[in-house]
Amino acid sequence: MALDSLIEKTQFLYQFATLLNTGFSVQQSLTLAGQNCNASFRQRLQQANRQVDQGQDLSSALAAPPAVFDDWTLTLLRIAEQSGALAEICHQLALADDRHHRHSRLYFSLGFSVIVIILGLLALPILLLHESDNFLSHPIVWLLGIFLLGLLLAIANQFPSFPFRNEKVQQELSNLPIVGQIIQARSMLHLAELALPLKCGLSLLVAVELIHDQVPDLLLRSKLQIALHHLRLGTPLSQSLQGKLPAIALQLIRTGEETGNLDDKLQQMSEYYSRELDQLLHICQSVLKPISILVTGAVVVLLGVQTLTTLSNALPK
Repeated sequence: MALDSLIEKTQFLYQFATLLNTGFSVQQSLTLAGQNCNASFRQRLQQANRQVDQGQDLSSALAAPPAVFDDWTLTLLRIAEQSGALAEICHQLALADDRHHRHSRLYFSLGFSVIVIILGLLALPILLLHESDNFLSHPIVWLLGIFLLGLLLAIANQFPSFPFRNEKVQQELSNLPIVGQIIQARSMLHLAELALPLKCGLSLLVAVELIHDQVPDLLLRSKLQIALHHLRLGTPLSQSLQGKLPAIALQLIRTGEETGNLDDKLQQMSEYYSRELDQLLHICQSVLKPISILVTGAVVVLLGVQTLTTLSNALPK
């Protein structure tokens, strides 16, 4: 989901949850929430409001095209509406989306820095070894530069989900320092979303089945598939995931199962790994950003030298 759409969704969910908690009906909350969002989003909410007025449930009204919410959100809204936990789930979804938005901006910044460094390191030897004074005058150079810039932006935009697209790649990256910790923290944040269906009153088995179908993390999905088999045999979740999760996550899950408040412990796990992910991303940013600036500066200096050389050679002697 695009960042702008995510911001609109988060803002709406916060307002909608607040209005429900103050006693407004679903229809009244739909009317009042999202007033500060863009025109197309407000129009979509008005359309959903009319459908709710005609007797449709909220999730079905919001699922009608053009869709503004993902399948996971719509599923949780449907379950929450049936269980009477709609305000709580909307608030928790808004918190999760807010964290995702904050992390996505950091991912994009890191991805941008990584690609700038790679392209800069590729450009430097070309500039150093190229002997032609007219290097910058060739149209192909400018076309290549535009192409690389577009490629840079596209790759940086896809940077957050890159390790999740291939299980083998993710496994290899998980063994790297810092990068492995980032992937682990993100995986635990996805697992912590198990708290949402549990807050709606679903059984642990059904909740794990739901979370298994929506997580983008292929390694975590494989672990949950194994855990589902053990859960159907009556094994506790903490034992089903023994050796497959970090010790802190396992301890929180085990404590939640023993005390009967697994959803609260999963929420604590989300807060813990969200803070850890923030710290890791800021550490990476503090290292990569200065390097990208230095590399970019070196490329600009060499391009400047090339330009001055070309201009000086063009002057009459």
